[in-house]
Amino acid sequence: MKTIIDTNHSIRVFYLPFAYLYGVRMRSVGKFVSWCFLLLVPSLTYFYLSLPAETPLCTAILSYLLLWCSIIPYYELGYMYNDTYTTRQEEKPSLRLTDAQTAYFYQYTQSIYILRLLWVVALLAALGALNHWQTNSLLTIAWVLLLLPVFQVYNHIRGLKAVLFYPVLVIWRYIPFLLYGYGSTHWWALLLLLLFSYPAEISIERFSMPQQRYPWIRRLIPDEPSKAKFRCGYYIVCTLLATLLIYSFSLPYMALIPYLIFALYRIVICTFTLKSSQNN
Repeated sequence: MKTIIDTNHSIRVFYLPFAYLYGVRMRSVGKFVSWCFLLLVPSLTYFYLSLPAETPLCTAILSYLLLWCSIIPYYELGYMYNDTYTTRQEEKPSLRLTDAQTAYFYQYTQSIYILRLLWVVALLAALGALNHWQTNSLLTIAWVLLLLPVFQVYNHIRGLKAVLFYPVLVIWRYIPFLLYGYGSTHWWALLLLLLFSYPAEISIERFSMPQQRYPWIRRLIPDEPSKAKFRCGYYIVCTLLATLLIYSFSLPYMALIPYLIFALYRIVICTFTLKSSQNN
């Protein structure tokens, strides 16, 4: 009986939305909450600021939730392919799945994809209907649907090409939240703030992975422990630059919220990291 329960639990991650991200990729509540937090704060802030003034609040809330609940389960399909088929091409792959889970995915890939795609299409159809199939909603839906093909491109390239393409992949999952309000006042300034709130930072870090730390990044991030200091410095500098941009374009100061939150978040983590290293 225990074996059956364990098996059912292990394959559940392929079907339940958010389960793969939590159970396979993050593997802890803290990392899962952090991943969602880093997407939620900037996407929600700039989604709200880009909305046309006449947008009903209930429509805005439902639209955001539909986007959130379609993008992440769709993105998980890219993770699944990466952890199964892509790892075959690597000399030293990161094995996140058990042999049984990998075998199950190979056997039922089509069923997993179909069920996940049905979920995503249903939510995006609800998003379109909720917004009366207006141009912006159609543009947003099209962008979301292209997320998996973009992820598949990333899954089929390795080495420096993958590192260079990584910013495209990260940016792609953030952009839909802003496309919903495309054409609003200062949309391009909001886009810039969104991109530097997190996608730019994690893209820089990608050049400093433990497996391959590229020469130009070694001055900023010479080793793994120094990442905490880099993140802290990045958000302090970007908060100052974001303040200048917001002032120049007369944007609501609410646009600064992601930078202030992330700067505080990184400073706290950096402080604890330094104290921990000193104690050890």
